[in-house]
Amino acid sequence: MQIDLLPRERVLMGLGAGLAAATLALMAVDVRAALGGWLAASTVFSAVSAGATYLLLTMRLVPGAWGEELRLAAEAGTMLTPFALIAFVPIMLGVGVIYPWAAGLGLNEFKAAWLGEIAYALRTVIRFLAVIWVSHRMRSRRSTTATAAAGLAVLPLLASLTAVDWLMSLDPEFSSSGFGLQFLVREVLVAFAAILLLRLGAGRQPPRLGVAGGVLLTLLLIWAYLQYMPFLTAWSGNLPPSAHWYTSRGTGIWALLAWAWAGIGLVAILLLLFPVFRAGAAWLRVIAVGVLASQMLESAWITLPGFKPFALLAYALGLAACTAFCMGALPAALRRRIRSRMPKRAQA
Repeated sequence: MQIDLLPRERVLMGLGAGLAAATLALMAVDVRAALGGWLAASTVFSAVSAGATYLLLTMRLVPGAWGEELRLAAEAGTMLTPFALIAFVPIMLGVGVIYPWAAGLGLNEFKAAWLGEIAYALRTVIRFLAVIWVSHRMRSRRSTTATAAAGLAVLPLLASLTAVDWLMSLDPEFSSSGFGLQFLVREVLVAFAAILLLRLGAGRQPPRLGVAGGVLLTLLLIWAYLQYMPFLTAWSGNLPPSAHWYTSRGTGIWALLAWAWAGIGLVAILLLLFPVFRAGAAWLRVIAVGVLASQMLESAWITLPGFKPFALLAYALGLAACTAFCMGALPAALRRRIRSRMPKRAQA
């Protein structure tokens, strides 16, 4: 079923495509920094569709008011997965430029056997194809219980593997058993904030909005815990490679980014503790935007310290591209999902 794009949506998606091309054109200035910025932006972009898929699976196994109100918006979010795969094509082609391990730096026997340009691309493609297949079955409403159970068993494992490939391997000396779980929760948090904004901007407001606010609060608390505990473990245990990973992000602009994303997240948690903020549509919009901004800053803090400062410009431009594209594509995808659930006579 095809849904015509509104003029505003066409403009936004076209703007997103143009900004993406401009971001990649920065490779003419500094290819590694440009691809590093694009990697950070594409990681945030892919979180919308991947996280929406996890939420959709959870809605099927843990039914409730939150799922009833946000299911169609989550289904719309999953429809961006093919575009996220396309966004990663330049990264898969530029692995040899982006990652130090491509030159054999800092690799033991296991890392040398695991990491490689072909293996990287293969695991990335498998992860995206798995998300596409699972989300398609969930949208078609076929064997959804079995699909949801299998998806929640397999997709988080694939997310953990790609978290290591995409981000943790930027520093071959760094390792953290909780890194994959942190990555997974960030994806869910980004997706939930995005689909909540999408739902709040579409028609009547959900009658039990406080439930959605409570879910957002829960996700933020999990995110805060998972961010703090690995840091505490690495720092108190004086583990040199892990401690160095944090100290390299504790000075200059990276320290400012850390205070910014942590501060925004903390303010969001404190606000959501109060029902007036948790159940108010206007307040939830502001908080959801703040959560997305926090996660965008955190993505830069995690991904970019090993690159030249020029990568920040590429990241900002790439992030603008992904944001504009989402603002155009998500409302159109939601209309398509709404139309697909309407009786055929009502569509005529």
